[in-house]
Amino acid sequence: MITTLTLGFAMLSPAHAAKCDAYLRKAETAQSQELVKAFNDLATCEKETAERNFTRFMTRATDSEVLTQLSLAAIENDIWTPVWSMPGKIKSYEARDIIAGGIGGACTENEKVVTFLQGAYAGLKDIDFQQWDDALLACESPELMTWMTGKIEDPPDRPFDAKFNTLMTVYTKKKGADALGSLQKGAIDAAQSGGPYNTILQQMNAAVTPTLGDI
Repeated sequence: MITTLTLGFAMLSPAHAAKCDAYLRKAETAQSQELVKAFNDLATCEKETAERNFTRFMTRATDSEVLTQLSLAAIENDIWTPVWSMPGKIKSYEARDIIAGGIGGACTENEKVVTFLQGAYAGLKDIDFQQWDDALLACESPELMTWMTGKIEDPPDRPFDAKFNTLMTVYTKKKGADALGSLQKGAIDAAQSGGPYNTILQQMNAAVTPTLGDI
């Protein structure tokens, strides 16, 4: 009988398939950093199989740190889709935020994280992208900030866009009053194109409103 595992490696040579299969089976037994290594080895051996089985490895992760490292291993191997959907599979909202923040915080050491976050803006639905706001906040990459600035200054041509609003909220939190210049450019563009003019004005107000810690 042809099993799912066998079918997954059907196009590989017998020796290579056996090697990849060994890495995949560690999803049932490996723990901590061994789990991360096994996934990385599998992704190197057979990327598509690793992508299909990311959730199997994810369920073996015992804490936020391991899951963060597992996600970074996937991103390093250009496996995005299962990582994008990962927060929705985690029950604890606190854990979601910790993991997203850990992934975003790694962007200065791994430029692929920046590409991953940019791709999330293009590829995810509104609520799914919102779950990555902590990653955007934690990422201190100048490249990401330049990209965000470009998006803020060229808003979508519709009155409300939830993903743009999430991005704008993060941008304002990161830059404070320094966000006003780009927000003003975005507001002018939105006024002319039928874009989210009112929400941009709200963020301009937020940018100059002191938080409780500043009062």
